[in-house]
Amino acid sequence: MADMIKRITASITSHRHVQIQDMTSNYIKSVLYGFLASGLLLGIYFVILTLVSGWGFAQDQFFQFSYFIVSLALGFGIQIGLYV
Repeated sequence: MADMIKRITASITSHRHVQIQDMTSNYIKSVLYGFLASGLLLGIYFVILTLVSGWGFAQDQFFQFSYFIVSLALGFGIQIGLYV
């Protein structure tokens, strides 16, 4: 009987450990995808604006409207992270 209890306890402990690892890896994956999405959006912004108007204009626009652009990119990254 004691041996059976030890096996059940070991099974429950290992099952919890697997669930915690899965949850941690999903969390890390979501955060990573969110940061990548934000960076990708900022990269696309700079590429398009540089091709259309030049690098100086892209920098000026970014510094002038950085609070809008960064918050938009962060919001997009959060949405992607939640979706993943």
